[in-house]
Amino acid sequence: MAEIVYDADTIGELATAFTKLKADVEDHGVKELAKVAVVAGDFFDADELEKLVTDRKTQLETNLKGLADALGIIGEKLAQVAKNATNTEAQNNLTAADLQGLIDGVTAKLPGIGGD
Repeated sequence: MAEIVYDADTIGELATAFTKLKADVEDHGVKELAKVAVVAGDFFDADELEKLVTDRKTQLETNLKGLADALGIIGEKLAQVAKNATNTEAQNNLTAADLQGLIDGVTAKLPGIGGD
């Protein structure tokens, strides 16, 4: 059986990176997208264009929120794994099963990865 080698500090840094990515998606993606509005004007099919853009914006907003949630879950789970890995007893018992919560949480949030 191959030995799995890991570094708790590196896992903790990954957790922090995912948490920062979540904040970036929320602050720059979702908030900026909320400012987008289309007033198509007065021409043939203007209302349909406006509705199409609004619908796409809503879909993108939903997907960005799902992405932010998934990034948050990944960050939380990695932080927990890092915390557990620093404990000698937990370090001896750490297995791939500890990552199952990360997998379960992410698949529910990301479209195309077991989610919507």
